[in-house]
Amino acid sequence: MRNLSYYFDKIANEFNGYYIGRRPSLIQEIGYRLFRGPGLKKRFADTVKIVGECNGAEILDVGCGPGIYTQYFAKKGAPVTAIDMSQNMIELARRNLLDA
Repeated sequence: MRNLSYYFDKIANEFNGYYIGRRPSLIQEIGYRLFRGPGLKKRFADTVKIVGECNGAEILDVGCGPGIYTQYFAKKGAPVTAIDMSQNMIELARRNLLDA
């Protein structure tokens, strides 16, 4: 478990870039457009469809990463608790929420 949290602490900013459109190299941009981006967008759309309008539901965002789902559901008025094993991801989620 420690190795996994260490890994995500190490790549937190790069991972956040997938969501906010900041990819540092041409190779990463190509990889995002061909492989990662479509999957991320589909998973997000599927999650939103499954959860629906929230209607006062409390949301637990497990493995919140940079907080993309947390932001979305909080804006919809749902109380959201976000957790992640990576402290750097938690900090990114906090920062992204404040910036939103």
